[in-house]
Amino acid sequence: MQLLLSLNNFEALYGLLFLCLKGGIFVTKEQFEREKNYRISIAIAKSMLSKNIIDEDDFEKIKKMFIDKYRPAIETLTYN
Repeated sequence: MQLLLSLNNFEALYGLLFLCLKGGIFVTKEQFEREKNYRISIAIAKSMLSKNIIDEDDFEKIKKMFIDKYRPAIETLTYN
């Protein structure tokens, strides 16, 4: 299943977040879990978008909902 394959990339996400530690950014376990859950949720929504189950407007609403729910560090800074 394509989604399960993309979920295996969380090892890379884990490494990326903890590289932030080298730059002086502290990442707690809670922050990492929020980021992970956000990325999983967005991956599912993107899959739904690519299969035309939802449209772009729905995707943006879902994205905002997940940003509000999970408060991921990077997306919260860039989302308007």
